[in-house]
Amino acid sequence: MRVALITPDRVDHPFVMLIIEGLRALGVEFFASDPGSGLTAAEVVGNDEWVTRARDVDAIFVFFGKEGSLAAGPPPTRAPKRYLLDDGHPTPIAYLDYSEMTASGKPKPGQVEAMRTDPTLRQAGPWLDLEMYERTDAGRGAYFKRECFADDAQIAGLIPLAFGMLDRYVTPIPRYGKDWDLLCCFGHTRTGLRQEIVAEVRRLAGKHRDRKIVVKERLNPREYREALARSKVVIDAWGHGDHCYRIWEAAGAQACILYQRYQVLTGPDWFEEGREALSFATMREFTEHAEALLADRERALVMGRRGHELALAKHTGRARVEYILRKLGVV
Repeated sequence: MRVALITPDRVDHPFVMLIIEGLRALGVEFFASDPGSGLTAAEVVGNDEWVTRARDVDAIFVFFGKEGSLAAGPPPTRAPKRYLLDDGHPTPIAYLDYSEMTASGKPKPGQVEAMRTDPTLRQAGPWLDLEMYERTDAGRGAYFKRECFADDAQIAGLIPLAFGMLDRYVTPIPRYGKDWDLLCCFGHTRTGLRQEIVAEVRRLAGKHRDRKIVVKERLNPREYREALARSKVVIDAWGHGDHCYRIWEAAGAQACILYQRYQVLTGPDWFEEGREALSFATMREFTEHAEALLADRERALVMGRRGHELALAKHTGRARVEYILRKLGVV
């Protein structure tokens, strides 16, 4: 099996890393257009070599990439090298779209503020990358979308695909066990129910003095991993997209996931409600679940273990790549 990748320019993105981990785990031969996301120098080739080698592959994976970002340092990132694609070549293409808010990944003016009170505004146009949809349409591939709403799934060739469990998310429980009952830690509180959740968790901390309830704002990577490992329950809520990395970081640490219920579809083998995770749509529902988990610590621990086992079995990079290849019809 051989796969060509059109990767984002110099970006270290967890979703791209996940797919690369999956390709390696399956022993798939692959090469990429641009460095980043854990690719080695030997796995990245120049334009001419990419075009030549792409004539003899089983599939092409094209990743979304945000143009104009300075996350990797100057100069600003350029668009992925889609111009390398040969329109006349029959090789099936998977477009892996992990954008949020718009197809460019950039919000419309005022969108972030407005979508807090009107969740329908989380989906703004242009929503699909029409160039890539045309390339993958008519049996020539598939368009995989992280933020795939129910209406989107009615569009031919559009398939929901969630983030997943990176190897680095697997965090051992400390020798002293999980001594924090609940962790609330967001990088920002501008989206979803995050502001309300932070206030409610602080209220719960004052009410339940016999429980270790922790609210943090920003932690460095080492502190964050330690916090996840110590926690029986970790809270997740919508970011700029419904589906964030935090759910997988929590699962990797064997923490019970208490997450804001998605509007978007997740794809197969999702966490079973009440067995492998708990979700909420309102603050009343959040409080009911949080109170129940604080009262029953053993239930939280069991649910955390089950969620961890499911993530390792069904949501690794290997599982994601196998799913993509099946949908493309090349395995």
